[in-house]
Amino acid sequence: EGHFFKPDVVVLINAWNDIATWTQNGPPLRTVATYRGDPAREYRGVIDELLCRHSRLYTAFRGRLLAWLAGVSFHGAPGGEQLDDFSRYGPTQYAANARHFVSVVRASGAVPLLTVQARALRPGLPEDKVEPMGLRFLRLQYPAALRAFEAADAAVRQVGLASAVTVVDLNRAFPSTDGMFTDGIHTTPAGSEVLSRTLADALAPIVGRLQAAEAQL
Repeated sequence: EGHFFKPDVVVLINAWNDIATWTQNGPPLRTVATYRGDPAREYRGVIDELLCRHSRLYTAFRGRLLAWLAGVSFHGAPGGEQLDDFSRYGPTQYAANARHFVSVVRASGAVPLLTVQARALRPGLPEDKVEPMGLRFLRLQYPAALRAFEAADAAVRQVGLASAVTVVDLNRAFPSTDGMFTDGIHTTPAGSEVLSRTLADALAPIVGRLQAAEAQL
């Protein structure tokens, strides 16, 4: 529903949550369960709703408690072993999603901008560096997770090339990840500064062209 905001530019930053579906044994749209009501998103009475609306501490505790009771990770990933490979359907669906994003954004009159997602995941990391990244959420072993991100990067670049859409490599903006991430993808304040600066540099010429075009009207 982002088109209601009448944006000039829409930026897509994703990969991690998509890759979490790549261990499904079949096309994601056929194997990922549809929404049928989620106790984590539905209030359990007036007091629960009131506390959720006014207390971030209560909301955080509530989410972790429900995840623990359901036997899933805090992010909602199902339990299970970490696999050494991912489904061939994953990258195909990821590319299709990116193409759909481009078409929807353009249809709304905005400019799409694709990105290669920044992450702490790097080749050759010691085990103590890999463990805090939360690869259990992806249900992929470390080497498989590296390959999955490479496949996602290649897919988004291909879509950008075929659709004439700018692709910003946010991952390349981090030659060193020390002190830049709190886990696999979430940035520290220092990492957020790098992300915002990189995106601002990429957006500047796009916004400039939009302003020039508007001035000629």
